[in-house]
Amino acid sequence: FWMGRHVPTVDRTAFPPATAFQASEAAYSRAIAELSTALREQKHTLAPATVSAIEANLRIIDAAIHTAQAALVTDPSNPQPARTVLAMYKKKVALLQQAVELSKGG
Repeated sequence: FWMGRHVPTVDRTAFPPATAFQASEAAYSRAIAELSTALREQKHTLAPATVSAIEANLRIIDAAIHTAQAALVTDPSNPQPARTVLAMYKKKVALLQQAVELSKGG
């Protein structure tokens, strides 16, 4: 859930693998954008050390996404980089969800 809504899932059987990946990536990107905006708006309610920890973890996740995306470009027939990219997006959404909830006092 992000902002009280479920992260969209894609029926992977309805699309070729590349299209399903792109649809999933787009859904995660929308969730990440919405959660990032919510966090930016509420960040002032968090302790500076908490903000630093969240930002450090987001940088680690972003680096993992970048590495997996580069591997996907290098070897598009290998399904593992695509799975890794989506897994990292899922982790990023989860971290942002926790951060937004924490910023609301939850």
